[in-house]
Amino acid sequence: MSFLFALAIQGAIAKSRVDLNQSQLNIMSDACKAPRQWLVHLGGEAIRFRPSPNAKYKRIDCVLKRLRVSMAPKKLGFIGNEQLSEDK
Repeated sequence: MSFLFALAIQGAIAKSRVDLNQSQLNIMSDACKAPRQWLVHLGGEAIRFRPSPNAKYKRIDCVLKRLRVSMAPKKLGFIGNEQLSEDK
């Protein structure tokens, strides 16, 4: 019985997920007053989130919360927020 319940929940979650596109990511960025270039749709489920090194935590947190609530299947990785200078 619990197995059927688990399958029903998984099916409901799968149906509620949406695919994000760049315009939806822009709306999230605008709502958080974050630069649009922070969020870039790379195709499929891949989204690049690259805030500036001196970004305010409140804006970063806002963007991450909106991504989580979106229920979109996504692959999001964190490498760090420091970017090498172009001259190196």
